Amino acid sequence: MRRKQTKTDSTKVPPKVKTPKPARKTDRRKSWSAYIDDADRYGFFKLKNTTLRTMEEGQYEQIIEDDTRWQSLRERMDADFTHSLEMFPFSERLDDKSQNIQNWIERYTAHISNLLMWCLRAFRLTAISLPQRYYAITRLNIEDRFPGGRASGDPGDGDIRDMLAAFRQSFRENLAFYILKKRQYQFAVTVCFALASASLLFFFSNINALLTQLVTVPFQNQLPQGHVIDMSPVTPLLVAALIIGFYRFGRWFYIRESRNLFDFYNNSQTESCKTLDKQAALRTKNLKNLITTMAARLGKDSTSVLKGGAARSEETNSRWPELAYRWTLLIYWLGRRMENVERYTQLQIWLVRRTHYFYRIVATTSNHLVTGLVMGVIALCGAAVAGRLVFSRVDVQGVIDTIVAPAWAWVAAIVADIAQRLGLGHWRMPELSLHVASTSAKTSVLPDIHSVLAYLSEQGIYDNTMLGLYLLCCLFALVLAVRFNLKVSRLSTDEWNTSLELIQQNLDVANWDRFHSVNLHHLLADQVRNDKKVILRREDWVQR
Repeated sequence: MRRKQTKTDSTKVPPKVKTPKPARKTDRRKSWSAYIDDADRYGFFKLKNTTLRTMEEGQYEQIIEDDTRWQSLRERMDADFTHSLEMFPFSERLDDKSQNIQNWIERYTAHISNLLMWCLRAFRLTAISLPQRYYAITRLNIEDRFPGGRASGDPGDGDIRDMLAAFRQSFRENLAFYILKKRQYQFAVTVCFALASASLLFFFSNINALLTQLVTVPFQNQLPQGHVIDMSPVTPLLVAALIIGFYRFGRWFYIRESRNLFDFYNNSQTESCKTLDKQAALRTKNLKNLITTMAARLGKDSTSVLKGGAARSEETNSRWPELAYRWTLLIYWLGRRMENVERYTQLQIWLVRRTHYFYRIVATTSNHLVTGLVMGVIALCGAAVAGRLVFSRVDVQGVIDTIVAPAWAWVAAIVADIAQRLGLGHWRMPELSLHVASTSAKTSVLPDIHSVLAYLSEQGIYDNTMLGLYLLCCLFALVLAVRFNLKVSRLSTDEWNTSLELIQQNLDVANWDRFHSVNLHHLLADQVRNDKKVILRREDWVQR
């Protein structure tokens, strides 16, 4: 244990002070995460239905009248007016990427990035550093130029920027979660169908014995002793019907759950879009109204002072130039704020588009990976059923000789007869190995169905017939499993996609883009022109 330091120590050991790590300017995770609700019962995030704070003209007038508060606001304005643009943004500034919510796509991307960095270190290439991303530079510049706005009575637009960032983060998390749930549904439905079909085939003999026992028990008193009702011809049909039922149910279940999941995702995104659209429209409208009303007031007061002359007090006349200076500077700063809110909105929407593009690539890649993985599961199930056949030492060659080959010859004879009747050439009819009575070639080559059944039920052929039905059922299940896997993969790719039109339809950005309609340059220039006109009409001012 570490010995405690006492007063009798001859030398005092200075305590170790840990060098603090360079911190970020602001913990933006704490700021924008306040606008996101907790995940709902379906796992999706949405923006909180909150109302952002706005400042009215009266509040700004109080600031302008108070020299101390004006000086504080002036320093905030100078953060924009005197901000020097960094022409060589090569320094690797810390950003807030590591503080964002980490979903499964971001985590795997981080692992891959770490692996690449390890490879670079192995080849001694770590000295090569990438420049900072341009959108991060733009965001940091806007944050440096227009700080504040996150507290009540604090002029600025930090709150609406945090809401925009929260909207992008919620979009990213919802899209990642939606892709994950789609892959889970795809894997679960296809694997369950493959395992269910393989189980029916693997326990085929047990199902046949169970059916035989269930059918025999009611008629046990009517049958000779030791005799049973053989259900071997019915069991393959029943198993095939069950496999088709599994296929229909799996497809219906997957479509229903996928639609419900998309509706939940769509609703969360729609509500977030409406909340953001409302608050952004109110903020830009508030800034525009402030600019227009302040400009009108500035023009009215300037005209009143210039035309008032001696009617107004000397104190008012001497105070007005300073107030006019402050009002004009404030109007220009409000216009700059509006312009940069729109620029920040464009930046966040561009990042949403970038996230959507990257995540769609991940979704398509994961879809192919899940499809390939399910194909592997189907192959393993097929190998298990085939291993059961090999372990049982079934006579597959006997099935080929007694069932497949005669059936092939019979089909070939039918095709040859049809070709000969249509005049498509002379076909040599192969000899039929079926021991059935055939009719005249002038009528048909189809054998009598009773003769076919009699042949299939002959001693030594019956077991091969049942085995052939089982093999046919296995082939049917394999083809249906592969088809179901590809069908679900195609549905997952083509249906219920996360289109960006959802955001474009719910975000009425036309109500945000108001800076161009303010005509701030003409507004201020007209004010200067009107003041000059009034001054030229005043003889006492001209004589001075």
